[in-house]
Amino acid sequence: MPTILPRKHCYAALLLMVLAGFAGAASAEDVPSYMAPIGGRTTSSAAETATKDLLALNTMMFQLYGASGAIFRKNLMDKHPVILGLFTGAGGRFILYRLGQPPLEAPSVPIKYQLMKSVGHATMALSEVVMPFLDNASDTSWRGSLVAYRSQMQSALDGLNKADLLGDWQDNSKLILANNIAFMDD
Repeated sequence: MPTILPRKHCYAALLLMVLAGFAGAASAEDVPSYMAPIGGRTTSSAAETATKDLLALNTMMFQLYGASGAIFRKNLMDKHPVILGLFTGAGGRFILYRLGQPPLEAPSVPIKYQLMKSVGHATMALSEVVMPFLDNASDTSWRGSLVAYRSQMQSALDGLNKADLLGDWQDNSKLILANNIAFMDD
């Protein structure tokens, strides 16, 4: 009965057979013509070789970072509790890694929090649209983004009374959105 080799051993055996077939070749001129597209001569200038060697440093650096990062992570988490915050528009996830215990994930924030956070951050996002252009009045490339954001803000304001917000927070949210729209209109 024939022996079945694992796949990685099959590749190694195949490579050895191919290389053994070339072992008798004395020079590139002895390579059959049909092999020229695969095994033809290559050329590389000293500058190209130096460039490749320097870029290889960057590739190797990331391998070293990965290995060291795994060690640093293990050492840190073996001695200190860590809270990992993965932020999203819905509040994100928070995971507590405790010493010698399984990770503990906090429950998602309620939709009411997400709604109030959306309104609160609307003003911050508004400043992000215009701030880079305050010192350059001739650059109007921000206007399209502002018009689109104003439209979204108006839609949010128009539907605010149908959203599940707590009493006073609805009035506050209405005031914030209306002021944002007035600022954009100005």
